[in-house]
Amino acid sequence: MSALRRLAQRLRPRGLAAQFALLLMGAIAAAQILALLLFAGEGSDFDRQARLHQDLGRLIALLHAVEQADEEVATEIIAQSNTGFTRFFVSEDPLDTAGGTPLPGLAAELRRAMPGNTVLVHSPGIATLPEDQPVLMMISIAINAGPFSGEWLNSLVYPLPRSLAWPRKWGFVIPLLMSAAGCLAVALYFTRQLTRPLAEAARTARLAGAGDHSQRLTLSGPAELQDFARAFNAMQSQIAGFEATRRTILAAVGHDIRTPVTSLRLRAEFIEDPDLREGMIRSLEEISVITEDLLGSARRISDQEALRETDLTALLSDLCEEQAVRFCGGPPVTLPLREVAMRRALRNLMVNANLYACDPEAELRLEGDIALIELRDRGPGLSEAKLALLNKPFEAAAGGRHFAGGGTGLGLAICESVLRAHGGTLTLSNRQGGGLSALVRLPLGEAEEGAAA
Repeated sequence: MSALRRLAQRLRPRGLAAQFALLLMGAIAAAQILALLLFAGEGSDFDRQARLHQDLGRLIALLHAVEQADEEVATEIIAQSNTGFTRFFVSEDPLDTAGGTPLPGLAAELRRAMPGNTVLVHSPGIATLPEDQPVLMMISIAINAGPFSGEWLNSLVYPLPRSLAWPRKWGFVIPLLMSAAGCLAVALYFTRQLTRPLAEAARTARLAGAGDHSQRLTLSGPAELQDFARAFNAMQSQIAGFEATRRTILAAVGHDIRTPVTSLRLRAEFIEDPDLREGMIRSLEEISVITEDLLGSARRISDQEALRETDLTALLSDLCEEQAVRFCGGPPVTLPLREVAMRRALRNLMVNANLYACDPEAELRLEGDIALIELRDRGPGLSEAKLALLNKPFEAAAGGRHFAGGGTGLGLAICESVLRAHGGTLTLSNRQGGGLSALVRLPLGEAEEGAAA
């Protein structure tokens, strides 16, 4: 049962439009099947009406022949009129309809065709009939002339088998199917119109998550979706304003810090005491590094570089050679990237592997529409609590894996920001046997959408 449930979940469409279409088709199919079952009922009014219209002409012709011919000829005509599904005979009394149900509508149609004759039409009841086959309808018509005057022409109408009944019903079924198809087409059209703004909102939200706050939603669809679009657009405008203010402040701070640091560096060169001079220069270099890291982490990636088709395999191979990391190879992969930013992100990972561990190696592989870059090293690893916080800004400087010369703890945060702007992710995990594994996922099909400004 669980296997069937998993299969049903796997086959169930994920999109709202597809799910609504499936629900609608199921409802229409259920309604049509119910209607077909009603038509298929052998004792239904539809069957009786169809049989009456089929046999009406023959019944009228038979009554006129019985009233006008002599007894021998009339008897022969009645015998020849019997079929496998309709039987005629003459008797002094009408058919026994005890417990039967009168069918006044069908009787009225026969009276209009045979005015002056008494007509009785019933569905079978509890009356005992000599035939074993179930009877669909019982008809008794009074004979007013001829050798059988004063008697009754009786007819027992039996149900047609399905192979003969359904061809007569298709004339009623086809309009039902056509109406169902029309309803489905109209419903799917309006469902598509309803879900299109949701798809646009999802695409714009992904771009906003990647740092592009210039996109706006179109005011379309129902009132609720338009209210959502207005709120989302207002949020985008506010975030864009905050980002612009932050970049302006950071640019001013960076300029104000760089100028005195440069001046102090020049003055430090003239200090005669070598120990004091080297200490001051080292402190000023650390301030410069920290300032550049802060500005780099706060600056939007889309402000620096445009997308272009990049050979990811060649880029990774060059970085491995530059940083003395063993490259385990990989398939040729080309996708739109901001090459400088991506180099910086991957270089940060390799620098960390070299500084904090040993035996770093990188591997590129494909899994479906995802490019995977795994950078592995051998070292002490980290606790799970520390591992969860490692890509947070300043975390390394506040107790992460330190190295001689210090660091701001912004390297992994910058790396994750670059990858997120390309629609990718970074996952850090401990390796069995010691060391860390940094797994970069870059989507091949959505990289351009996730990174475009």
